Amino acid sequence: MALKIGMLFPDYASQFVGMAKELYDNSRLIQEYFEEASNCLNINFIKLCFASSDSELSKIIHAYPSLFLVSSAVAALLHKKGIIPHKVAGYNLGEYAALCSIGSLTLPDGLYFLSKFAVLYQEKLEDLDVRTITISGLSERMLQEQLRVSNNESFHVGIAAYRTHNVHTLTGMRNGIDALELQVLKNHKAHVSDIPTEAGLHSPFMDSVVSSLKMYSEKIDIYNAPISFVSGVDGVSTLKGTSIKEKLIHQISSPILWKNVMKDMDDCDMFVHIGPGNTLSYTTRVYYSSKPLFTINKQSDLDKLMDYLRS
Repeated sequence: MALKIGMLFPDYASQFVGMAKELYDNSRLIQEYFEEASNCLNINFIKLCFASSDSELSKIIHAYPSLFLVSSAVAALLHKKGIIPHKVAGYNLGEYAALCSIGSLTLPDGLYFLSKFAVLYQEKLEDLDVRTITISGLSERMLQEQLRVSNNESFHVGIAAYRTHNVHTLTGMRNGIDALELQVLKNHKAHVSDIPTEAGLHSPFMDSVVSSLKMYSEKIDIYNAPISFVSGVDGVSTLKGTSIKEKLIHQISSPILWKNVMKDMDDCDMFVHIGPGNTLSYTTRVYYSSKPLFTINKQSDLDKLMDYLRS
């Protein structure tokens, strides 16, 4: 019986200079993806991904399409080798590569939409004094109570991502997040860490961005999925293209329910992380500590996965 594989795709902040370089060197298919992407956006993705700087690659206008390209190309390589997922999901930005990996979104359409998204979001961030943090060690109930005590209407602080039962991401005005951090550290044994706002706010702050993006979303096609796509908006498997597009847009201004995504993927026998870094490993291990987990960043990673599937 074939193993049911859950493929997971990473978010912003997993990018790094040199990501997938070894796989690129060894695969004509990945080289073709880079060539197509460079032609689509008139960007030299070879130079950007392999020979730029971390600061240059981390710019929203560069990171968004680059991550999408790399993850989509690596997924295509696995598909060529006969590795077909049972379900796919992406954390935030990773959803676009997840959809491309199953043929629901084309590479040109994904690059086009993400390039527009990146510009609009960058402009939005320039007008906001916001902060994004991850709080580890508090249950959802405890965190909601802390928000009730320390929040006010001008702070606009809210939960942007439900990652595990006691790890959450929050966004809001900087003064509001600062106040919440002081209260959390004072009253609880919890850990607070900053994460880049470039990863997304997932709050009403993004309503204007969503409104502007709807015009561009009408110019791209989201096809019915041949393989279940698990949306971060609700953690529900979806196949219908129109529904997927609605959820994709809705997620930009709504919290990520990653805990629901993980729950929906319970029927997977193993997990494969596609794309740079290993940012999803922790949360996957929290939910499925005993299931095999592979992260594909270089040739040896791919070789190990192939050996396991053949055994």
